[in-house]
Amino acid sequence: RLRPPSPAARARLARRHVSARLDIREAGPWRAGSAPTRAANELRRRLAAGAEPLGDDRRALFTGMVIGDDRDQAVAVADDFRAAGLTHLLAVSGQNVAFVLALCRPLLRRLRLAPRWAATLGVLAAFGLLTRFEPSVLRATAMAAVVCTADAVGRPASRLRVLALAVAGLVLVDPLLVGALGFQLSVGATLGIGLLARPLAERLPGPRPVAEALAVCIGAQIGVAAVLVPAFGGLPVAALPANLLAVPAAGPVLAWGLAAGLAAGVLGPPFDTLLHAPTAVLLAWVAGVARVCARLPLGVVTGPHLAVLVGVGLVAVPLDRWRP
Repeated sequence: RLRPPSPAARARLARRHVSARLDIREAGPWRAGSAPTRAANELRRRLAAGAEPLGDDRRALFTGMVIGDDRDQAVAVADDFRAAGLTHLLAVSGQNVAFVLALCRPLLRRLRLAPRWAATLGVLAAFGLLTRFEPSVLRATAMAAVVCTADAVGRPASRLRVLALAVAGLVLVDPLLVGALGFQLSVGATLGIGLLARPLAERLPGPRPVAEALAVCIGAQIGVAAVLVPAFGGLPVAALPANLLAVPAAGPVLAWGLAAGLAAGVLGPPFDTLLHAPTAVLLAWVAGVARVCARLPLGVVTGPHLAVLVGVGLVAVPLDRWRP
């Protein structure tokens, strides 16, 4: 029996392609899902089972960071990450796609050009299926597919052109992505990094690795500000130190979690505890950074603050160019 969703949830569900509520009173004959779907579900189960030694909170954080499964995350943990500007770590993003391609690179580079292109697209499709094709994953896999295709045909493109082609193609296929907050944040962060990271890194003082990391954080925060400020009322200033401290540890969690996490799920005890010992340390660090930075009295950037900062930027850029 089908019936419409509640008026309060209709707009939110429509963006996820849900148009009705289904009530089942009796189940008749059924069949198993397709082979790719069953394989993706089995991988998700293996990763979750291998993470059992981490404990409930750390396991939920692990599955959220690696495959985007945040169903069991504690409310307090989610609040800490939101207040610290680290919610992007709880969802699958372009960083995950990059690590998956890096893990597959030794095998992909052995193939000739055309088979390598097809195999890379297959890896991207498989990872999208594993993570349920979340909006941020769609953006990242679409950009990776555009880059792979451009390299295969000998026409490399700039980051902004790759982003434009990927977003245009996705929106043509699924116009409802325009209203998805995850898609807006993913595109905004990518755009901010692509436009601002390099100019900011050239102007920031200090050691180059620190300046470049800070430039990426600032560029990403500026890129998502236009989405976060109206949606949540402000952008936490603590996001800058939190990202500088947490993101370097989140990267190894993603790389190690996909490789060792799957082995832990297959081998089981006691190997899962040993394999996830580094994961436990890294997750504890990321969660600790989120908890501490969420309590820093740095305030938030609201709409008026954002307008002032934009005005200062519009004045500062021409002055910087006129400077002898």
